[in-house]
Amino acid sequence: MKKRLASLVMILCISIGLSGCMHIDGKITVNADGSGFTDFKVGIVKSVLDQTGKTPKDFFGSGSLYHAETINGKEYLVLNDYGDAWNNLGGMDASSDDLMSGNIEQQLGSIYNTLVGTIAQEMGPVTLVPIDGGFRLNVGLHDEFGPDMVAEHIWPDKVTNDSLAGMTIMDLVAQDIDGLVLKVTFEMPYNVVKTSGGNSGVTVNGKTITLDYLKMIKSGDKSWTFESTKDTKAIIATPTASTVQVNGKAVSFDAYTIEGSNYFKLRDLAYALRGTAARFDVAWDGTNNAISLTSGKNYTIVGGEMTSKGAGNKTPSPASAKVYLDGKEVQFQ
Repeated sequence: MKKRLASLVMILCISIGLSGCMHIDGKITVNADGSGFTDFKVGIVKSVLDQTGKTPKDFFGSGSLYHAETINGKEYLVLNDYGDAWNNLGGMDASSDDLMSGNIEQQLGSIYNTLVGTIAQEMGPVTLVPIDGGFRLNVGLHDEFGPDMVAEHIWPDKVTNDSLAGMTIMDLVAQDIDGLVLKVTFEMPYNVVKTSGGNSGVTVNGKTITLDYLKMIKSGDKSWTFESTKDTKAIIATPTASTVQVNGKAVSFDAYTIEGSNYFKLRDLAYALRGTAARFDVAWDGTNNAISLTSGKNYTIVGGEMTSKGAGNKTPSPASAKVYLDGKEVQFQ
């Protein structure tokens, strides 16, 4: 089963054979009453468009507005913000028996217009179902997607309209084509809990779900479920004096207990392990919202290590930063 991009903007892509040379970054906001809106950014790698001899207006349409943008060091031509709103799920109340009883795949096109309709058709099913106190979001991948998928059409050395003929989104994902980005963010009305599925390419932070489809495909997982409900249990972090043995020597830490487990400040741990075989350094990359860990290197002191965090319980929130160990991204639950 061959999948092709199907939104209004992406149909223009197909007409010139550039269906995969895209930066797709979408945002879907779901309100508590079932209403909401979509907003997404669609771009094409400028160098690829130039090689075809086509103009931006050929790609986006003569009446469309676009701008140049550099994303991750690559130059794109990006359609100006495009989005739509809906009043409620499929034009029905969120409590509708029709929605609660079965498959709402048919409503996706009208609920989310082009964005989620395209995701459901091209990448895998996306359903939003009302549950007691909120919503359940189910996300999946088509069977054809996976870490071992093989391209049927090979990306050409020389890009032309003819050389890209027949190229599908699966061909591009299978070859990890440079410039292909497929990301979607869901802003839910209440705090979110992931109830099933792996962590690679999936980030949950408060009410926000961020999906990186390329990483999700490489993970080998096929489905994910999230619940956003107003009665989600609050998580409490309680200050706890803790002692850890480092090479036989007791080291006191000011930790937090969260749901029965002790959590230590990363910099405190790195500080305590200086001079040991387990030493590692910690660096913060504010530009890319990332933490970089380097094994075998003594920790660089920045100040504030091993200091008290103060009395009183805290309300923790998941970190959105990526973590890199010796230059390779690692996943933590």
